[in-house]
Amino acid sequence: MYKCETTGKLKCGCNHTEWDHKSEWEVGRHLDTPSHKKWFQNNEATAQQQSLLSAYNSAKKSDADERLQLVGTRVSSLSEESKEFCEATTKAFLRAGIPMNKLDGPFREYLAKYCQRTLAHRSDLTRECIPGLLEEETELQRIELRDRLLSIIYDATPRQGDAFACVARYMEIDTKFRTARARHLLIHVSTIKGSLNATALSAEVCTALANREIRAERVPAAAMDRCFTNSASATEMNSCAAIVGKLQRFTVFCFAHMTCNAGDCASFVLLELFWTYLQKVFSQSTAAQDEWSDVTGASWPTYSETRWFSLYEVLEKISDLFPDLLTVMTRVATKKISPANSSKLLNLLLDPLLGRKLKIVLAAYVEGLKPLRNLCYWIESDATDIAFRVGERIEEFKALFPDGGMMKLPKTERLIMQVSSSMSMFICLHLMHYHKLTFHISPLYKFIEWATRSIDDDGGGYTAPALPVATPSTSTPRVTVAQINRQVNAAHPRRPTRAASAGVSAATRALESVQQTRQREQQEAQAAATEAAANAQVEAAREAARVAALEQALRDEANRPPLTPDEWRAEVMTGLLPAIEYIMDRISEGGDRYDAMQFYSGARIFDPSYAKTLSRAQAFALIDKMSVYPIFNKDGDNSIINRLKKTWPAYYKNATQVQAKFGNNMREDKDKAGISTWHYRMSLRLGSELIDDVQCRYCTSGNRHCTCYNDAKVWWEACEMAALVLPSSGTSERAFSMLSNMFGDKQSKLLSDALQLGLMLAFNKRKV
Repeated sequence: MYKCETTGKLKCGCNHTEWDHKSEWEVGRHLDTPSHKKWFQNNEATAQQQSLLSAYNSAKKSDADERLQLVGTRVSSLSEESKEFCEATTKAFLRAGIPMNKLDGPFREYLAKYCQRTLAHRSDLTRECIPGLLEEETELQRIELRDRLLSIIYDATPRQGDAFACVARYMEIDTKFRTARARHLLIHVSTIKGSLNATALSAEVCTALANREIRAERVPAAAMDRCFTNSASATEMNSCAAIVGKLQRFTVFCFAHMTCNAGDCASFVLLELFWTYLQKVFSQSTAAQDEWSDVTGASWPTYSETRWFSLYEVLEKISDLFPDLLTVMTRVATKKISPANSSKLLNLLLDPLLGRKLKIVLAAYVEGLKPLRNLCYWIESDATDIAFRVGERIEEFKALFPDGGMMKLPKTERLIMQVSSSMSMFICLHLMHYHKLTFHISPLYKFIEWATRSIDDDGGGYTAPALPVATPSTSTPRVTVAQINRQVNAAHPRRPTRAASAGVSAATRALESVQQTRQREQQEAQAAATEAAANAQVEAAREAARVAALEQALRDEANRPPLTPDEWRAEVMTGLLPAIEYIMDRISEGGDRYDAMQFYSGARIFDPSYAKTLSRAQAFALIDKMSVYPIFNKDGDNSIINRLKKTWPAYYKNATQVQAKFGNNMREDKDKAGISTWHYRMSLRLGSELIDDVQCRYCTSGNRHCTCYNDAKVWWEACEMAALVLPSSGTSERAFSMLSNMFGDKQSKLLSDALQLGLMLAFNKRKV
């Protein structure tokens, strides 16, 4: 699809039909036709794809120009003094996330009575104040980011049709206090009508940079989560940079998302079923939550599908109060609160085998994933020095799981020994009763090992009874939660969502008549309600199938419960090790985070308290690891990598004088910028040393006018660049969290300019 130069209309290459770019319905209908989709797939790799993007951006710009032109033709109804007051009031309301319609009514009367100020009507504020304030914020960002190196952190909300946010990270120098710290600016927010593909996402990123007059070569690094669209977009932009001979961007896929996804890999069938029953009972009933509060004295922990390790947080609190859960469920079942699920959950807790097993797997889940949860929360920080500390922090995590094994779980081990002893006693009594055995063997679990071995292996040939007795199942292999989910997804696929038409901007909708807007909104509401009802039916069927599969898998497991401590430990490791393997696979060679892990391992050298412990060979090995950062390799022999090696003796000499230990404990470093500030101050000291020293203190030439002092400043230059490489996209996630807190569902139709302005004012911490 391209724009005709003669008529100014959009034309499609598949049949050369023309449309006006404001004809949303016609363009959308054509884009959904099989003939256009087939033609687009055949020509996706051609220049037509770029023509489509160019036409789309051209249409957006044309609509925006028309809109501004319409705004400019209206006569301002505000005086200069009144406009200043109205702008300040509008800015304060948007900064706090208060809807603009709150300015009408009692608040206007309050201002007139107690402040003797008259506030313009909401439509006048929207028309005359918001565009000017948004342009003022944009210009301020241009000034703050001018001629700076920066990295970008961007993402789109997981729900289709929400928002895209892009945050810039740069180093800010305080010359008065001689400190260096990272600062973040939200530079772009846009509401997306449909799902983003890689090309549209690349266009949003380029738009964000172009509007702030930021050249692509000034953005050496980017952070994002590892979804298909983001990775495809990063590859597309780097391919374009390679074609034109520009520096490629170092892309870091979010380590916090990686640890969160790893936590999802840890699963037990019994724990998954327990959690399902628990959610059905408590999340949908305030009466059940009140019973929990009455017995435990604590509120019911809330669960969020979007918050990292939210499931872990809830299960951790339940584990601490697990002895009270049986009392709570007895009261809930007696009062017939959610009777279908509360009875199932109570029976599960009362079962002599499943109740014991649930204690073990719950303790193992909480105890085994705690280091993973702590790593996730630590790594999502956007502290200035986190790039220099994340390598050490991940190495400490890996040391907890030597050779891919499992760490020690003291609480779980105690429960295993208790349950093994009780089951051993049960089997001993069973043998003594039915086989008239009167001898005693200690310890009991060794006796169980002998009794359950076959006679051919010099064992007792005893078959242990199942607790409770279950009908033997033909499916002996145990299935995992992941296998169950895959089977359910294949049997009950989700309905495809309908993407909005491309090529039509929000400004086009702003030019609709009142009747057209009302009709369109009614049609959209009716279609959304129909689609929501159909999706609800599909999800209900999926959930019922999943619960049935989990219950069947649990019955199969009950036919052969673990008996000895080794079998219990194997049961625990089977559920937890997939989480550890997930992380190890991604940070090892061939993984999608391997290059980033190499860089962070090498960036530890910027910590002077660590650098002074290194030999020359070790230091050069760490410097070579940072060569994956493209900006460190440009300029050939004069690259930053080579200059760091050349000036290593000077840096090492200065590092040996450092007595403090920076470490990776963020709490001990209040401003979280100790390493960066040290390098900045060292670069300043090198300048004064050049003036004061009679002869060079870093080389044996004895010539005061050698280049050692100026060359050693490369460590501050490299430190400034390395600090831009953020290991997490949590900064953009915080923008989405702020968006949902400031602008709720009732403000979903808020003018996009007002939403963008309010979010930027709040995120960038602007003063009113």
